[in-house]
Amino acid sequence: MRLRSTQTTWFPVFLVLAACSPGEKESTFAEPTAGPSAVQDRDLEASVNPQAAIRPARFGIQDPSTPAIPQDDTPLRTDEQELLLRSARNAVALENWTEGISLFESYLLQVPNDYGVRMEYAGLLVHEGQLSRAREAFEEVRVGRPEDLDLRRSLANVLIIGGEYWSAMEELEAILTEDPNDVTSAAMLVRVYSWVKDFERAQQIYDRYLRKLDPSNEQDQLLLAPVLLDMQRPSEALIYLERLHRRYPMEVEWVTNLVLCYLQTGDLDRAHRLVREMTELQTQRTQPRIHLVDQLLLIKNYKLAMQVNRQVLDVAPTDPIAQLMSARILLEAYDVSAASDALTRLDSTLGNLRAFQLAQARYFQLVGRWVDAQGIYESLLLKHSDDYEVRLLMAVLRREKGDAEYSKADLRKVPMSSPLGPRARVELSNTLISQGRYEDAAAVCQSVLAQRPNYLEGVLGLVRAHLKLKAYSQARATCQRYIDNHSNDPLAVAQVQLALAKTHLLSGNAVLATRTYREALESPMTHTPEAFYGLAGARQLGGNRDGGEMALMSSTVLASGEDIRLRVELAKLSLGDYSWDRAIGELRNVLQWQPDNATALVLLGEAYNQKLKAGFVAEPAKVFTAVLARDPNNSRARLGLARAFVIRQEFSKAIAEYDVLIAQDASYTYVKRERARTLYWNQEYDASFAAYDELLAGLPTGAYPVDVFGSNAPDAGLRAGMDFEAELEVSEGIRLEREVKINMSWRPMVAKNALEQLVVIEPANLEARFDLAQLHHREGHTQLAAQSYRELIAQVAGHKEAEIALQGAALTTRPKFVLDVSTEDRNGRSGLTLMHESSRIGDIIFPMGDAVDFFAVGLGQRSYDRVENTPLSANILRIRGSKGMGERTVVRGAMEAPHYNVSDEAFDERLLFDLGIKHRTVNELTIDMAVFADNVAENSVTIANDLHRTGARMGVTKKHSRAVDYGASLMFADYSDGNARFEMNLFAAYEFTPAPQSLRVLTKIDTLDFSKKSDDITIGEDYSLHPIPYFAPSGYSIFSTQLDWRHQFGEYWFTGSPDMWYGSSVRLAVDNNGAGYTELGVQAGYDFSEWFGMKLNSRMLRSSEIDVTASSLLFTIRWP
Repeated sequence: MRLRSTQTTWFPVFLVLAACSPGEKESTFAEPTAGPSAVQDRDLEASVNPQAAIRPARFGIQDPSTPAIPQDDTPLRTDEQELLLRSARNAVALENWTEGISLFESYLLQVPNDYGVRMEYAGLLVHEGQLSRAREAFEEVRVGRPEDLDLRRSLANVLIIGGEYWSAMEELEAILTEDPNDVTSAAMLVRVYSWVKDFERAQQIYDRYLRKLDPSNEQDQLLLAPVLLDMQRPSEALIYLERLHRRYPMEVEWVTNLVLCYLQTGDLDRAHRLVREMTELQTQRTQPRIHLVDQLLLIKNYKLAMQVNRQVLDVAPTDPIAQLMSARILLEAYDVSAASDALTRLDSTLGNLRAFQLAQARYFQLVGRWVDAQGIYESLLLKHSDDYEVRLLMAVLRREKGDAEYSKADLRKVPMSSPLGPRARVELSNTLISQGRYEDAAAVCQSVLAQRPNYLEGVLGLVRAHLKLKAYSQARATCQRYIDNHSNDPLAVAQVQLALAKTHLLSGNAVLATRTYREALESPMTHTPEAFYGLAGARQLGGNRDGGEMALMSSTVLASGEDIRLRVELAKLSLGDYSWDRAIGELRNVLQWQPDNATALVLLGEAYNQKLKAGFVAEPAKVFTAVLARDPNNSRARLGLARAFVIRQEFSKAIAEYDVLIAQDASYTYVKRERARTLYWNQEYDASFAAYDELLAGLPTGAYPVDVFGSNAPDAGLRAGMDFEAELEVSEGIRLEREVKINMSWRPMVAKNALEQLVVIEPANLEARFDLAQLHHREGHTQLAAQSYRELIAQVAGHKEAEIALQGAALTTRPKFVLDVSTEDRNGRSGLTLMHESSRIGDIIFPMGDAVDFFAVGLGQRSYDRVENTPLSANILRIRGSKGMGERTVVRGAMEAPHYNVSDEAFDERLLFDLGIKHRTVNELTIDMAVFADNVAENSVTIANDLHRTGARMGVTKKHSRAVDYGASLMFADYSDGNARFEMNLFAAYEFTPAPQSLRVLTKIDTLDFSKKSDDITIGEDYSLHPIPYFAPSGYSIFSTQLDWRHQFGEYWFTGSPDMWYGSSVRLAVDNNGAGYTELGVQAGYDFSEWFGMKLNSRMLRSSEIDVTASSLLFTIRWP
């Protein structure tokens, strides 16, 4: 972690209250006898108010009895206006600040062009913490005095006070353009660039304007010491700071700078000793201490920050800025309950202060009250649309909420030319990484480095993208190149070493990772939870589990003094790696000490969600419900609760929580989309599609709805265009997802095309990736499905569904033995159909790729129990196979070679076969064609006569919608006795309810016609003497309706999950002769383990024409 500045964010009050008047800028250097602090204070005051030094005024405000200093642009005043102005100044002199502001405002309403008075008014606003209004006042003065550099200096100071560093940089750059010899402004510009970690630009300014300063001159040392410290050059700064401290040992400002310098150089003992000594130095000077607190927060040294801030509160217990610092310390230490109390106490006094509002937004974001945090950011942006720091914070919040496209739009609104431009591009890269768009993330960082090759954050962002791409060699090269080129910047090198160590860790080199982490940790500024967490991972990878735990324990060497923050940070890192058990352990420890810590509770609930999603027992709903009982406005907790219900498949409860979230934030597109998905999962299809339609209705589809002339704000049209592009991206994702949901169950090719496009634009969309893998799996492309499952699991550990489906796909690639035991009894048709047939055939199946690609060899026996003859048995050799031809075509074949136990009055031993091809068109029309040859075992006569047939079948099926499908089939066969059979089947089906409890109704019309008929056989006649001794009707039809019900009672019922189901069927039919038929069926399937499963199918048909009883039992044994 690099240090930000030592520059104060709050100047002493007497520096900013001064009424500002134009005049020539006096020398910024003064005699050394006055002491450096006094000199600096006077110099800064001169930059705000160069006339203040000649006024006998308190706090720089002119004494009301003193005549006004004449100004060239001072407007003429009436006596009443003069009296009003004197009254305002009198109120300020008496410290009636509110009354003074009101009187100044009344005066300026009457004399708006009195810029000198407006400067006084602006200084008073700064004193009262109303920085936004003060900035507006200064900018109004600038309209009348565009060439006034002193005004620009004053405005820059106010911007720095408010933390608006990017705007301050613009003012300081303009000052140096007009006055290149203004080294004070140049020093301030260098420091501000350093605060925002733009060290490359800071170095450029330093080389151009400050390199000429004389280090031996004490006045120059006053400028150089803090500049060098901010530029992360503590060794150089230390020389000047120790010299100044020896010269002015009682000045607290140099002590505060030395504390930071010693921390940077790793001399912690001296830093702690100096903080203790500060208790006796200039106890009334609170501003340098507040500045030190601000810096200590940046380097996460909360123990020292609290000690220094306590010194301020001991002297000024009601100081609102010190109290605000206390609240910030509590926030950074994750003591959110105490921070909330502190912020509540400050609301009445600092409510309009930008720094307070940002602290309040930080609190809301930490605890999960996203709506409140976003509201604060939006209100600040309404006041200043070019407040790029707030816009960047808004983008990070939106990324956290899941609104990645809107986050990217906000980040693109920060121009690259602005001071925060490079950082915004790195955050854009981080957002792209969160979307899974790693190549784009790398390209963004590369574009930043093309302009700013030494930008540290850009290098680290590029390494992050390379690691996500698993481009470890490129990541190593990037790190090593930076280390080689910046050997004189040890702090930056240490941070890059951490990135290099992580590269070694992820590439599996535990020894090198451990060594590199240790080298990086030699720098005290890298003692962060991330560093010790990485070291622990490296040691565990190397087999030293105890050493890994010791590394985590040793991370308490951080001078944070706050075990709470350490554990919360470790928990967040563990959640990022899906190490939910470690995260749960850390968070439980936090909650032992702070049971009401909302941040820890929400993170604990999210850890439980990860664990539950991975298939383990957890109760996230209880945690989230407890948080919401205390704070119903906690958006993050409510979203976590909704997702917990989704994981538990309690979709109705989840929908209710989503509804509350949308009621709280109607613009939350991400949650609306999750709600539409949940409606789909809950089988509320119409409501789901309506929800998608409603989302799309509020988003653009192609028009450009931007009124570029409707706003006076600069670049308003450009920003609106970026918002439009973001909404267009969101709209496209929602449109594709809607198309997937509509077509998933009945037009898989359309759904697959939409999913492939969706995964391209949303690579981190886990549901889309899983659905795409499921479609591959469902269509038999198990290799592609397995690859997709592996990619999904690699992207997010603990995806239980993907793991189960991958296991199911893997089972299809394992050899297996399948034993089919079946029997069928047929009796009817005036004796024409009378047979008991049974078979026991075992197949060894050898997979050859996808599920549709296999080769099988089987052996078994088939028996025909003839009534009057010896039972006929056949030993069967069966060979089967199937092969996919492209994406939509499958060729299959089966051949049987029987060997009978008798040769008289039996089938001849011939090769039987069934060869077919199945093709699915782009319109989801399935065509199935086959040729076959088989024996006709209707009764003992057909067996004795060796009746057999050859023929062809063709079927066409069409899925009309999710619930409706229909089809037809034709069959033609030539019999060995010269007969010919023609059969046609028509069907239509409607599914009332889908899985897991599906109910389907099927209607069929079956027609049968033979060229030679058996219609003239009468009951009791010896049909063996008839030329057609089997059922061969002419113009025969059966009309039937069948109801199928199936219950999948396993925890999961997607493709690839274990078979755990049972079902039943009922069929009612009537033929064209008026005879009725009733059929009942029972089916079941159960996978007892990975290697053993069983399926049962039994049916019973009863009618006045024929009775049929059939059953089949299928045993599957898979190889390990």
